[in-house]
Amino acid sequence: MLTGTFRLPADGLARALPAMSAMVAASRAEPGCIAYAYAQDLLDPTLIHVVER
Repeated sequence: MLTGTFRLPADGLARALPAMSAMVAASRAEPGCIAYAYAQDLLDPTLIHVVER
């Protein structure tokens, strides 16, 4: 399992969503990928968590 975090500017999530959606689709299509997801931190909306299994 791979986990990580990154930050986006407060107004950056809307601009990043198309690229993030493309990354989710591409990763989930790879053989052996069980899950790939992003999550916005509830206490810090500029912090994005990413998980790949």
